[in-house]
Amino acid sequence: MQEKQEKKIRKEISLIDRKLSLIYCPIYKAGSSTWLTNLLKLRGRYNESEYLQKNVNKVYRRVSAIVANRESNKVTTFLVVRHPFNRLVSCYRDKYENASKLYYYEAYGERMIRSERPRPKGVNYKAIEHLLEEVKIYLQSDRKTPFPNNTYTNPVGPTFREFLQYITSRIIPDDEHWIPYYIHCSLCRVKYDFVLRIENIEEDTNLLVKYQNLNISNIGWRNPTSGGVSTDEVVCKYFHEIDSNLYKNLVKKYDLDFKLFNYSSEKFYHCVSDNKI
Repeated sequence: MQEKQEKKIRKEISLIDRKLSLIYCPIYKAGSSTWLTNLLKLRGRYNESEYLQKNVNKVYRRVSAIVANRESNKVTTFLVVRHPFNRLVSCYRDKYENASKLYYYEAYGERMIRSERPRPKGVNYKAIEHLLEEVKIYLQSDRKTPFPNNTYTNPVGPTFREFLQYITSRIIPDDEHWIPYYIHCSLCRVKYDFVLRIENIEEDTNLLVKYQNLNISNIGWRNPTSGGVSTDEVVCKYFHEIDSNLYKNLVKKYDLDFKLFNYSSEKFYHCVSDNKI
């Protein structure tokens, strides 16, 4: 099953740095901006004025799980994880809440609304397309143009519930920001020497730095998420918008991540709106 899922997603994901003897599998919304910056600075190739991913693509090539597995006995392999539900809230706040980023709205936000938001009664397909076009006009403007009778701007962008309903409805994950860790980093194929956890990031990072003899004295911790850090309190607030059935479906989707990295799938269950077992 995992092999089929991997083929549907991306074949080359890990970054290999033979000079530093490292292979890193970047998981988005789990410290990837920090570690990509770390690696670039260690190589003396960090360009603060350039978009980070563009900077990374100039310096590094991505390798497949097959290559990463073959090279793993020659270099140190690592990845960074966090509680799966903290990651989802961080992704939603940064990319989809209030449709604050047009690119992500057009890539997935509209799709989430189309599939998960109830359609207005008595409205045909052509009218729906018109309503959705109004949303794009609204997002491309200064956002002062009101469309009070448009279901798709009230609210604008997918709600947190719609975001999670979309994710749980997909058989094959379709974006790197919410793909389960075990699929994204091919955990059945690649042996990782270090698994760093966001919840204990300083201590875990120091262990890797000392083991690898890296000079990271000038590295800071980056958290570019709009709205700040997605703490447990913040996550709980968002999970209050969903019910226990959706919560359980979400747990099933990330079941292996919870088990492999020893995270509690029940951690935020008390936060859901109906709080029923």
